[in-house]
Amino acid sequence: MKTTVCLPLIAVAALMAFSCSKENTNVISKGIPATFTFESPVIEDEEGPDSKIYIHNQSAVGTSGDTRPQFRWNAGDIINIFSYSIPEDWSEGEFTQWPAFVAQAGGATATFKGVIPDPYADGYFLILSSKYNQSYTVSKQDNTRGRLNIKCNIPALQDGSGVNYAIFGARPKYSASDKKFTFVAINDISTGNSSVSAYNNQFALKSALSCFSIPADAHITKVKITVSRSDNATGLYLASNGNKQDIQINSLGFAFSGGGDPTITLYKDGDELPTELYFASRQVEGKANQYYPILTFVFTNASGQTATKVLKLTTDNGTTLKNIFVGRLTKLGTVTFGPDDFQ
Repeated sequence: MKTTVCLPLIAVAALMAFSCSKENTNVISKGIPATFTFESPVIEDEEGPDSKIYIHNQSAVGTSGDTRPQFRWNAGDIINIFSYSIPEDWSEGEFTQWPAFVAQAGGATATFKGVIPDPYADGYFLILSSKYNQSYTVSKQDNTRGRLNIKCNIPALQDGSGVNYAIFGARPKYSASDKKFTFVAINDISTGNSSVSAYNNQFALKSALSCFSIPADAHITKVKITVSRSDNATGLYLASNGNKQDIQINSLGFAFSGGGDPTITLYKDGDELPTELYFASRQVEGKANQYYPILTFVFTNASGQTATKVLKLTTDNGTTLKNIFVGRLTKLGTVTFGPDDFQ
């Protein structure tokens, strides 16, 4: 039989319900009651580690005096849980994609209803949350013990909220006896069981999240952001190619790779965009003394005029880089416009 499970959780991110792929999922024969309590997600930003983002007020003031987006759970939000075993012979490892757990109401805490599969592959756990992604494709990396590859989509068209397209996740421990997750440092199977930071195992932002400010009197309705390389070579991407699940997450360290579109467009049905804009992406990194990333912004105002601004992600022409990292809120600064910028 299947038993409904209720899971009250502390706010993590404003997320929407989406379906979960059943590939490689064990047959569900019954449910197991459980209560899981999660801390709000941790974000590392440029002003210090372990700053938190919530889900309620877009202009809330953080401890260091800057504004931080705050969010809350919405009814219909979900978490996706993957459990897996890591035997000595990784080729014999199994994993289970659990059915989605759905929030029944929104707020700082939320009760999630769902079914814990029984049986399920046991030992290690991965939890992902995303408002945008409707499913994930999960596979084992055959030559790396303990590594799952998770394929997802980061869209090239976003609304400026950022978090609506971001991916949050954790690799917690799980106690089947009291049905609780704990977010502490765990051993890294891929490097001989050496200790790894607890940060990778907290519920935290895993994709990149960037922000910048625009003046209200510019009446901006669209922003196109394109990444390129200073050496004019190709290969840097911000987002997925259309609907493809072409961005891959490495479960061991939450490294992102892949993608297919160097441009992200911020647009809300022609409405004027807010003065604080965020976009989710994969990481963007240069190589010191070889090349640095360049972000080209094309702003369109309500009159259909455009202005272009260029941001070089380096402080001294390539020796010191200003990369966009996954798991971090990267602040790109404030945009200003002169009287002749819009044409």
